Amino acid sequence: MKGFSAALATTGLPLIVMGVQALISAFETFKPLADAIEDTVTGLSAAFKAFTSGGSLTDAYNQTVAYNEALRDLEDTQKSFEVQQAKYERDIERLVLQSKNRTKAEKERIALIDQANKIEEQSFKDREKRNREEANNEANKFNILAKLNKEDLTRALTGSLEEQKIFRDRLESRNRFDEEAFNKFQSLLLERVAIERESISVSEKLKNRRDALEKEFTDEKQKQADKQAAIDEKRKAQQEKDAQAEAKRVADFVKLKSDEAKALLKIDEDFNRDLSKQKEDALNDEVKRMRDEANAFKESQDAQDKRRQDAANYQKQIAAENIATQQAELQAAQSISNSFIGLISQVAEASGLGAEFQKALAFVQILISQAIAIGNALVGAYSISTSML
Repeated sequence: MKGFSAALATTGLPLIVMGVQALISAFETFKPLADAIEDTVTGLSAAFKAFTSGGSLTDAYNQTVAYNEALRDLEDTQKSFEVQQAKYERDIERLVLQSKNRTKAEKERIALIDQANKIEEQSFKDREKRNREEANNEANKFNILAKLNKEDLTRALTGSLEEQKIFRDRLESRNRFDEEAFNKFQSLLLERVAIERESISVSEKLKNRRDALEKEFTDEKQKQADKQAAIDEKRKAQQEKDAQAEAKRVADFVKLKSDEAKALLKIDEDFNRDLSKQKEDALNDEVKRMRDEANAFKESQDAQDKRRQDAANYQKQIAAENIATQQAELQAAQSISNSFIGLISQVAEASGLGAEFQKALAFVQILISQAIAIGNALVGAYSISTSML
């Protein structure tokens, strides 16, 4: 049986497969029919391989059909996947380019790099997921013949070189080693490593770009801080200079005002001194004027007193003269009266007038004596009144 299987695998089976493949090529434009034919051919091919290696024809056929469907799904989405990856690359380049725009704010530029990093992470996840799907599909195809458990399958495909060689020899001895699936799986592993390396490289570039931006911002901040510090230092120095100038200006102003106050005080003192002197001179002048007025008044009074005294003396003199005159007149009148009375008396005696006539004559003599006495009294009173002037 094994000899027949080996003969069939080396002679008739390749011819059959080639013929069917030619048939598939002829019906490629009829995709459903072509897929069905492909499933049939590849399923039969796997079944024959399983038959020659002692495996289950049904399992091999069904697993191969499942492999084909998964492979077609991957092939059908390949273009969309490539378009999406191209969009990722385009978006990353656009974001990186925008992050170089120095007119944007610091946070905005870093946010653009972070957004590019997220897109790169998503791109890597999509590529890594697709690579794993392809690798798992090839692992399943490889295991159609190998019929290994999960642990042995992992060791056969991804183990050390020594483990891979052991499983390879064991499977080849049983005609259960699928060289094509194994090589394709290994190619996918290499592709995965390349994807990881490329993602690491892009991520590193983006990280470096972000670090460079942060350093640029830090340097710019430091530069601005240094510039601001220099401005602050200059402003501080200017403020100190202005403060010193202001202090000097205030000191000069205070000195000026002090000098002005001293000058005003001196002027005030001089003015008060001059005013006091003026007042003193005015007072002295007023005192002199009053003294002069008093002297003039006294002189006037003295002159008036002298005039009054002179007038009084004159009146006294006139009065004395009048008194003397009156006294002389009275004396003369008395002497005349006495002489006249004596004469009348003598005539009366000579004529022999009687005693009545003598009494009348005596009465007349008495009247004349009283009149003369009254006149003397009046002259005496006049003399006293004039002596009081």
